[in-house]
Amino acid sequence: MTTQTESHNIKSQANMDYNFQNIEGERFICINALEAIPTFFVSMISAQDHWFFTATNGALSAGRGSPDHALYYTVDKIINNSNCTGPQTIVKVADKVWEPFKSSSERIFSICRKIYKSINGDTLIFEEINNDLNLTFSYTWSTSEKYGFIRRSKLVNLGSGSIEISLVDGLSDFLASGVDDRTHLAYSCLTDAYKVSELESSKQMLVHRMVASLVDEAIPLECLKATVLWSHGWDESSILIQEADVEAFLDNPSFESTHFSRGLRGCFYNAGSFQLGSKETKSWSVVVDIDKTQSEVATLAIALKDKDALWESVTEDIAKGRNALEELIQASDGLQVCSEEIVSTYHRANVLFNIMRGGVFSDNYLISKSLLKPHLVKHNSKLNAADLAIIDALPEEFNYNELVAASANGSPDLQRICNEYLPLVFSRRHGDPSRPWNRFNIKTKDEGGNPIVGFQGNWRDIFQNWEALAWSFPYYNDAFIHKFLNATTSDGYNPYRITDNGIEWEEPDPTDPWASIGYWGDHQIIYLLKLLEFTESLKPKSLNALMNENLFVYADVPYEIKDFSFLEVNPNHSIYFNEKRNEEISKRFELIGADGKLVHDADAQMVRANLFEKLLIPLLVKLSNYIPNGGIWMNTQRPEWNDANNALAGFGTSMVTTYYILRYLEFFDSLIEEGQDLQCFASLKSLMDDLSKVFAEDPQAVNKDSHIRYQVVEKLGKAGERYRKNVYQGAFGEKESIQVKDLKTFIHNVQNHLKEATRANLRSDGLYNAYNILHLDVNEKLASIEHLGPMLEGQVAVLSAKALSAKEAKALLESLRNSDLYCENRKSYILYADKRLPAFLDYNKVNIEAAKAVPALAHMIEQNDRRIMEASPDDCFRFNSSIRNRFELKEVIDQLAKDKSLEALIVEDEKAILELYEATFNHKAFTGRSGSMFAYEGLGSIYWHMVSKLMLSVQEIALEEGQNEDFEALVESYYDVQEGLGFRKKASEYGAFTADAYSHTPSFSGAQQPGLTGMVKEGVICRFGELGVQFNNETIEFKPRLLRKEELGKEPQEATCIYPDKSKRMITVPVNALLFTITQIPVIYALSDAELAEIRVEFLDGTSEKIAGDILPKSISQSLMTRTSNVFAIYVSQPSARFLK
Repeated sequence: MTTQTESHNIKSQANMDYNFQNIEGERFICINALEAIPTFFVSMISAQDHWFFTATNGALSAGRGSPDHALYYTVDKIINNSNCTGPQTIVKVADKVWEPFKSSSERIFSICRKIYKSINGDTLIFEEINNDLNLTFSYTWSTSEKYGFIRRSKLVNLGSGSIEISLVDGLSDFLASGVDDRTHLAYSCLTDAYKVSELESSKQMLVHRMVASLVDEAIPLECLKATVLWSHGWDESSILIQEADVEAFLDNPSFESTHFSRGLRGCFYNAGSFQLGSKETKSWSVVVDIDKTQSEVATLAIALKDKDALWESVTEDIAKGRNALEELIQASDGLQVCSEEIVSTYHRANVLFNIMRGGVFSDNYLISKSLLKPHLVKHNSKLNAADLAIIDALPEEFNYNELVAASANGSPDLQRICNEYLPLVFSRRHGDPSRPWNRFNIKTKDEGGNPIVGFQGNWRDIFQNWEALAWSFPYYNDAFIHKFLNATTSDGYNPYRITDNGIEWEEPDPTDPWASIGYWGDHQIIYLLKLLEFTESLKPKSLNALMNENLFVYADVPYEIKDFSFLEVNPNHSIYFNEKRNEEISKRFELIGADGKLVHDADAQMVRANLFEKLLIPLLVKLSNYIPNGGIWMNTQRPEWNDANNALAGFGTSMVTTYYILRYLEFFDSLIEEGQDLQCFASLKSLMDDLSKVFAEDPQAVNKDSHIRYQVVEKLGKAGERYRKNVYQGAFGEKESIQVKDLKTFIHNVQNHLKEATRANLRSDGLYNAYNILHLDVNEKLASIEHLGPMLEGQVAVLSAKALSAKEAKALLESLRNSDLYCENRKSYILYADKRLPAFLDYNKVNIEAAKAVPALAHMIEQNDRRIMEASPDDCFRFNSSIRNRFELKEVIDQLAKDKSLEALIVEDEKAILELYEATFNHKAFTGRSGSMFAYEGLGSIYWHMVSKLMLSVQEIALEEGQNEDFEALVESYYDVQEGLGFRKKASEYGAFTADAYSHTPSFSGAQQPGLTGMVKEGVICRFGELGVQFNNETIEFKPRLLRKEELGKEPQEATCIYPDKSKRMITVPVNALLFTITQIPVIYALSDAELAEIRVEFLDGTSEKIAGDILPKSISQSLMTRTSNVFAIYVSQPSARFLK
């Protein structure tokens, strides 16, 4: 019998439609037969501020910094505009015209296309072979910090004879500086009227610019920056700067082109005719950059007097950027070498995309005083002189631990800001032409050219990335925890965004239909818990020392959750935005800096909290919204992980968070020690006391009927309301003690209730409910639960929560594999069962009897009043097409009630009308965009982040099992889930570069949305799990249990390792071995016939040390984790029995 794991190994050796190649010193992955794969989107990476997205038909969007500094169409427009935007090439041979990468070429010629991407993602090569003309055309994109974007083109004659060729090649429709993306998209025709193109023909340099900035005011507004292009390698070519000149040149190559144009979009083409001999190559390049000042253009014009020297400078700067990117990747442990190059490339890509969003520490744990001091002032300009003196007394450079120790002698504010200081580089919010709603701004250097330290990200995104980054910088995990907790609110939630400049939240904007306020429900428990668990494993009991230390604060977000009496009626509009408080916060921010956005008391002093309070608040707040056997009530206007389940925010309840709370409770219980003096604000203690009374009741008794369930919901909800009122009014109260015994009793009682809820949400098909619908009858005091269909998210959560035994997990995974959530043709899992939505005429149908049974509707029908309902010729009634939901129906009803002739009927029948509408549309079961779109998180879509979460949850359960049948079954499931990921597929199956992360795959296309997706975090952590790396009590353990023997190399390999001090050394990976790095130190696993593992540490001075077993001693481990070791490499002889066959 072939097991799943064995079949995985067999499949991994199958022929793929991609391969790896070395080109000019870079390693590339090449997709063959690109013409057979539908057009897909690709990102290209830079170590600097470039951003670059291209489709495989050549269309592109690129720029520097932000979307306001280049062309920034949405992905659909970029792909559709490939014929007029971006690279354009026309090759004319005799009477045949070939346009590489255009769909027309496929109909005229026998062609073969390839696309190459460097394994670091910083170089792209497009190649098209014309078998009829015996020509190959290719071009390469790369970036330069000094010079911008470089496109190198090449034409090769594959034939045996010489060919006379006329060629036009270049870029079209590039944007002039000074036009932001919104202006370009809305007023592009107007901006065109301001454009001029000026060609310096002798230097082949074009300046494309706006003669003035766009403004509808009677004031001068100069535009003193320009887009600049220049060419190298084809000096005898003509430069065409008007689209109309292209046809003119092809008709007559001696055509005299213009050097100036106005009112036209930018284009820059090299054009010329030449003889290309057999096997000969013709090469040329174009360099383009944006936002160049007049001085910079003048400097470039002088440099162009010696083009070869300038070009040499360009190539040197490209190489410099390439090296800088490799340093960032290796600093984050992206280097691996094994027999399956796609595995090591996939890990490298995961690491790269993880640090692009989360950032990376470019100088280990070293901190620059010159960068720290402005950071301190930016956060709190009122720090006292004694605090600043402590920092002044430090040397110019010091490490993070030294900073924390020094700050302990200062004020609580100094300690707090230093504890959470994160000198990250390379971070940016995710945003691209397929996510135009997310604005990003990549800043790598300031106005003076100095490196910028900082980060920016949406809350959920960046803390996930930091969870993976902690594996490379373990001691910074404490800073991640401090940053997390100091940015949480006193009512148990968190702001939407977090940056090195502080926190940010969304504000109401009536003019923007996408503007929405609220708290995401999934942010508070599991992301914090993962960070806490890491620290507890790394430094056991270190968190206990902070339990009563008032080193933490509260974010002051001007959202106020409404009273329970409002929530039970209208939880869809549960948050009041306090404008007055928002203004007060803004004034404080202007006065003192980022700390102005923290909660202050009536005396203008910051409200301080200890770790115990910060851990207790999110737990209690969630539990105050607990619905017996239903989950956590999602009443804060935002959904959880799945943005597209936005309609669940209201009457939705989350079993997902309920499952995660079980894991949180287990950790919290283990953290609390007998004899501890635990203190918290009186208001928080009161909340716990109120909740304790409810959860002390029997879990089954509170679910006896809908009346009892309502009573529980009301008690919990009003307890939460009382707590919120206190903290919103600043009435936190004095610190009071909580007895450990009482706390543990409370925890155990809550566990009993949540375990009962877990059992109750096990479905008949063996899956677990993810979300439910709460039905409240306020008049009758009833609360009931309606279950929704199965969702992948629920299965991931219950597995990740460790709420199931190994056997129960096995049963769930088997049920999941056999469910409608598994997509057989794609070998992976969709978010929810796919379904066919009703045809247009098959819904919004009300039978005649039901409509006329409501007197008010019957009267309106008789009067031919169509404001609510109209007769349809297909024997039914339909609600008026202008009414889109119950809120709009309510508005219509309110208007009708003002009509004296209808008032009595409408008032009497309002409830019946609303109930009929709900019975017709079933909007309470409407989950949101997830049920009404077919891409992103929509119907039929695979969302790769959730699949990766599933993989990690299975791994976590497997690694807790001993070597038994359950373990073997879980290993099978683990690799079965992994088999569905892109890197285990052909490019034609995945629809993109298989090592790259993409957010989702709709049912009708290949992978969509490249790059910055949360799945990379799970990929990084899973890989370290496969390698058996673990941090325990400040030691590092190397004990693989999930690693396949197939990965061990079949022949020796060389690798260039970059060490923490940025030095480079070659290292040989022998036969039957693999290499990875941890904290940037190479580790080599070698196959051994011995029964026990053995470690050999080789030091840089040539000495070595042998250690029996698989645990690196604490002294050496600490030197690795602080990145101060003198270790050259760690060799671990691993017993053969440890590897999976």
